[in-house]
Amino acid sequence: MLDARVNRLEAAVERLAEAQTRTQEHLQLLTARVDTLTQRVDQLARHMDQLTQRVDQLALRLDQLAEVQMRTQEALEALTRRVDRLAGVVGVMRGDLLELRYREHAAAYFQHLIRRIRLIPRDELEVLADDAEQQGRLTSEEHADLVRADLVLRGRLRDRPTAEAYLVAEVSSVVDSRDVERSARRAALLERAANLPVLAAVCGATISAEADALAQRVGVRPVIAADEADR
Repeated sequence: MLDARVNRLEAAVERLAEAQTRTQEHLQLLTARVDTLTQRVDQLARHMDQLTQRVDQLALRLDQLAEVQMRTQEALEALTRRVDRLAGVVGVMRGDLLELRYREHAAAYFQHLIRRIRLIPRDELEVLADDAEQQGRLTSEEHADLVRADLVLRGRLRDRPTAEAYLVAEVSSVVDSRDVERSARRAALLERAANLPVLAAVCGATISAEADALAQRVGVRPVIAADEADR
């Protein structure tokens, strides 16, 4: 009986030893896995640090690009303003050249409206407007408006060869509705000042559709130098 018990105890001890061995082996495996995981965590941490550095570099690049873009935008806006100013200057110069051309070639441009054309100098127009103001036919504001007319001609009406008449023209590179309105208004003022029929005209390289329609409604004659549109 005693031997049997001893044998059982020895067997139990062996089983415990084997279990301890397996536990030790399992613990070693777990330790190895923990070490591996620790290494991977360290690698991930280093990788995260690298990513953080790259993100910081990208953020810095973005800030630099944003600053460059802002300077570029400012330069573009400044250039746009300069181009707009130059376009305005060119527009004024072109309008002045057109006005000069209409003055020098008045007979060619307006002979279908009036005959025996004579260009009215500005000083003569000023005297006429001043006399009209003194006689109460124009106010001082109307006087000032009339003498700003771009072009004033005198001649005889085509349909009434003996009837004297004036022609008032507003000249612009691109004729718009405001040019039509000014021409009609100043023609009416000159008619009151001179007590003669006055034709109204607008002149330029092109005319907008709105201005053309308005001119037809108010009786203003468009005199367009089509060859100037290509210059």
